[in-house]
Amino acid sequence: QVTFHGWTTDVWTHIKRANALVLTSKFEGFPMALLEALTRGLPVLCPYLASGADDIVEPGRNGQLYSLDDPDALARLLNQPELFAQLDQQQIVQSVAKFSYPAYIARYNQVLARFVQMGASGTPLLAKSSAYSA
Repeated sequence: QVTFHGWTTDVWTHIKRANALVLTSKFEGFPMALLEALTRGLPVLCPYLASGADDIVEPGRNGQLYSLDDPDALARLLNQPELFAQLDQQQIVQSVAKFSYPAYIARYNQVLARFVQMGASGTPLLAKSSAYSA
């Protein structure tokens, strides 16, 4: 049962009764809608996308993935609401911690530290390209 409410400024007040977010896009950039739903403890159902949905969705922990070219797979998952009911809301929220700003900065600093370490060891950081040769 689906109701289209039209444009709203505060969508979360309207979907408090939702038991999952279903993303049916064929193409997405980085699917922020998934992270937003998971941050609210709402499990997600999403196709495998080249943009990394499988980096976000952890089947059995915060949602389920399905094959985009198999609409029957989506139908089967939608007919199994118990898959979403058994997921722990706190675990769903915690599953997005790796995408937080502090986690991003920590990974960024680790990469910088590796570059510094490589430079200190005499390993060239970048190979000189013939395009830049004088």
